[in-house]
Amino acid sequence: MVDEITLSPPVSSDDGHEGLVGVGIDLCSVQRIGDALGRTPGLSARLFTHREQRALEDKRVAGGDAAVAGAAAQMFAVKEAVMKSLGAGFDTVPFATVEVDLSGPGVALRAEGDAKADAMGVCSFVVDVELLDGPEGSAAVAEVLAVGGHTGRGPSS
Repeated sequence: MVDEITLSPPVSSDDGHEGLVGVGIDLCSVQRIGDALGRTPGLSARLFTHREQRALEDKRVAGGDAAVAGAAAQMFAVKEAVMKSLGAGFDTVPFATVEVDLSGPGVALRAEGDAKADAMGVCSFVVDVELLDGPEGSAAVAEVLAVGGHTGRGPSS
């Protein structure tokens, strides 16, 4: 089973100039993040913004714990891939400063995440995330391209 969500289309600056600033790739096991969220009180609040937590709760209502684990794995993989595309770890760009909207399109950066992207000249992100089934179980795979240009990021960057 492949469930693909493309979040952010490439954005061109006014003069058409684009450049690749960074690339991030991450893999997150659905089982591992589901287990971790189930056994660690407060982990969801440390990893996900209030909006993301509400989206996960909506997934729980619609599809149960398996749907939550799949969505959480996708969000986590995208966050990690965004951080990698910025050349940063969660000590520099905390998880709460990268917000993922799986209903698309959107990756929003705040505080340290926004400052890091601005310092690097990132004007947009191209994000792809897939939920794949494999011999070791399901996993979310996220690929993120940080694109530079002469204009600032828009609201859905």
